[in-house]
Amino acid sequence: MAAALPHSSLRVGRVTKAESKVAFMVGAMIVSFLVAWTPYAVLALLIAFGDPHIVTPGMAVVPALIAKSSICYNPMIYVGLNTQVMTSGMAVVSALTTKSNICYNPLIYVGLNTQVMTSGMAVVSALITKSNICYNPLIHVGLNTQVMTSGMAVVSALITKYSICYNPMIYVGLNTQVMTSGMAIVSALITKSNICYNPIDLRRT
Repeated sequence: MAAALPHSSLRVGRVTKAESKVAFMVGAMIVSFLVAWTPYAVLALLIAFGDPHIVTPGMAVVPALIAKSSICYNPMIYVGLNTQVMTSGMAVVSALTTKSNICYNPLIYVGLNTQVMTSGMAVVSALITKSNICYNPLIHVGLNTQVMTSGMAVVSALITKYSICYNPMIYVGLNTQVMTSGMAIVSALITKSNICYNPIDLRRT
């Protein structure tokens, strides 16, 4: 009986530690939620019951951004307080850091080799010089309002004409009978097509 007491107390201690950790995590989530949404709630009450003219657009954007960022807090709290996730993440980072040393030597060699750097700069300079044949058409098209207007008209006409494809696609996609019949046809075609496989297999053998 006396030997069972230390084991029982140790188990109770472990349970208490786990429960305290979960309670701390829940408390952190509640605090983060209040911190995120309290400015937005104060702003909403101020607009509803106070003078809305004192709220500038800049003042209205900041509480909204803080409130919308609340979706990031729970994963951060969970990951930060979960020792298994942190240990696994550190192991992955350590492995990646160890494996990345194969990239250092080429970078150091290229960075400290003046011949390689000079050749690379010469290639880049040549490419930039040769690419000037593309600038004039782009500048001409970009600064020519007639060409831009015609291009926008063509794009608008194509988008308008594509509308004839939307209704059949929506009808087929939302009609379960049509989808079921189509799947049945495809399944039948796949099943019937096995008559083509056997002659090919026999010819190979």
